[in-house]
Amino acid sequence: MSDLEQTARRPMAKRFNDSPAAMRWSMLLLLLATIWSVALLHSDISYPYTTANDMTPDYISARAWLHGVEPYAPIPELKNRYLGRSTPYFLDSPPDQSTAPPPIGIFFFTPFALLPIKATRILWLVLMAGMIAYSLVVFTRELGWSKRGQFVVATLSLSVPAVRSDFFFAQTNGLVLRLLVASWVALRRNRDARAGALLGILAAIRLFPILLVVPLVRMRRFRSVAWMVGTAAGLSLIGLLALGLHSTRVFVDAASPANTKYWVSQPGNLSLVGLPFRWLTKNRWMAAGVNAPAIALALAGIAFIFCVVAMYRSPVRVSGDAFWASIPWMLLAAPLSWFHYAVMLLPLVILLERGTRRSGVRRFLVLLACGCALVARLVADRFIAHGLDAYSAFVQAAGYSIAMYGMIGLGAAEWLKPSARRQVVAPVAQALRA
Repeated sequence: MSDLEQTARRPMAKRFNDSPAAMRWSMLLLLLATIWSVALLHSDISYPYTTANDMTPDYISARAWLHGVEPYAPIPELKNRYLGRSTPYFLDSPPDQSTAPPPIGIFFFTPFALLPIKATRILWLVLMAGMIAYSLVVFTRELGWSKRGQFVVATLSLSVPAVRSDFFFAQTNGLVLRLLVASWVALRRNRDARAGALLGILAAIRLFPILLVVPLVRMRRFRSVAWMVGTAAGLSLIGLLALGLHSTRVFVDAASPANTKYWVSQPGNLSLVGLPFRWLTKNRWMAAGVNAPAIALALAGIAFIFCVVAMYRSPVRVSGDAFWASIPWMLLAAPLSWFHYAVMLLPLVILLERGTRRSGVRRFLVLLACGCALVARLVADRFIAHGLDAYSAFVQAAGYSIAMYGMIGLGAAEWLKPSARRQVVAPVAQALRA
């Protein structure tokens, strides 16, 4: 067979990958597209979104603490005091709502509160975007990817709808992802104390990641568990000492419970634990036909136990990683879980995509779940844009909840049986490596 015939029979993707010119041009186009995508983020830091975001309560609470004012005072009161009465904020926020982070979270945010709100908003956007991109570079490098592959996944991540939503709301999930990846790398290198300390920092500032003790116990990394619990407790104590006993009591007794009670029934909440409260209790968001709070609480408890058991018992047949396989169940078990929390799922998505190549139906199901978790929240936005009631049962079940279905699918994907071909090839590959 001639060289020309051999070249013609090679797959198109292989010929493309072997062409230096084609790869250079594709990398350039990807870079230009990413620059354009990042440039569009200008709207997220423009009026009214400079202050109508989730960072604003943290900012004004940190400012209040610096000025000796109660940091858990109602957000409208602090907003009027430090940003002005006409400063825009979320219209559906209750007038008595306080900021959500625990005392150590406010303490950590105080350096940003020294800057003007506009400068803080821009700096926060840059930091979170950089952390997300860099986290995926570190993650894929640990998997042995080439520098080109690391660049591609990092740049593409900045255009994922869930990531864009995170930027829009000025959330902290870039920092969360950075801590998750750093702790995972530490676990892979048997640096259990470092992994536990990093996860303890995460649990102290976000609370619900304390559930990550479940995969640590499953992996018998008890030293990491001890460091995680100790670090979280130590940082919480620092927060208590910094903000004082009174502010800590306000957070524990009033601010945190009121915040959870108000938002747990919101249609955008993807928590499996929060689902019964939306449909079985009277709330500001949904017109429940039955008001049965006791039944809702019982079902929420069952859902929580189910998620924890799934974290512990997942067979990890596709991803091969018990740490990342637990993330969807952790998000579903948290009382409040939003579409932009899917930023934490990006490493798992990479593992699942890699684990289902040439797997037919299994790959289709995994990619469908990935799309639902990372993209499909836009369906609800389209419904609303076409005039449907944002709080109707249809928009809730066929719009907002699609991302929740995706999270369940990503977790359930680990129970898919490997294809017959993979069952035969895997032992052979292991024998060759040995």
